[in-house]
Order: sequence, then structure tokens, then C-alpha cells
Amino acid sequence: MKLSKITTESDHGKALSRLDELLDKDDNISTVERIELELLADMIVEYEDIAYPIDSPSEKAKMAFRKEQMEDLDES
Repeated sequence: MKLSKITTESDHGKALSRLDELLDKDDNISTVERIELELLADMIVEYEDIAYPIDSPSEKAKMAFRKEQMEDLDES
């Protein structure tokens, strides 16, 4: 596969499909394919970081989550 920057949803889908193909090879993957897999994974992460940003939770949300964790510990 020719690697080029992922800039569209279509590119992203193709990259994910190719990544799946490479991962399915398990131990039968060649050195060249292993390098392709690593580069492809990095490119996918880079695209997803831009296309699907995840905002940091608010302080209120952090406190509520922590409170829930503490309550779960108390129940254990």
C-alpha cells in the first residue's frame, strides 16, 4: 500500500481496513509489512486526534467521577 497522509473519512476507512489486514497476519507478517503497520497506526492516530478531538473534562465532571470512584471503593 502506498502511504500518504490521511485527510478524509474515505482515507481513514481505507487505512483502518489495511491495518486490520496487517494485524490479521499475526506472526506471518514480513518486516516491510510490520513497518507499514507501525507507520499506518501512527498516521491513523494523527488523523483521529484532529478529526475527533476529545475535550478535557470540566472540573465539575472530574469531581463527580472521583466521588463515584470513592463510593465504589466504599461498597467493596
